[in-house]
Amino acid sequence: MKLKIGGAIIAVEEAEMDEYGRFDQEKEKIFLRSGLQGLQKHRTLLHEIIHVVWSEYDLPTDPVEETCVKRLESGLSAFIMDNPDVAKALVSEISKLRRERT
Repeated sequence: MKLKIGGAIIAVEEAEMDEYGRFDQEKEKIFLRSGLQGLQKHRTLLHEIIHVVWSEYDLPTDPVEETCVKRLESGLSAFIMDNPDVAKALVSEISKLRRERT
């Protein structure tokens, strides 16, 4: 799978690894631990996407990036799980606006 995030095209691959996921900025890849399933896989992907956004939009590394990314991932995951209709509507409307601009 490939994701467009800002000006970057990021490949997503599964890999044998100890951590759940990792964003490699030089290779422009997100690596997810092989065998992750369901919510853990999707939360890990969201976590790594936030790292890409952090990098693409040149957010400061102080405060500590990993702490901020983990908190954003947890908050966004909770929002999506607790408000699935609103999350779907946001995605639908943002996608619609994107299509209208192209």
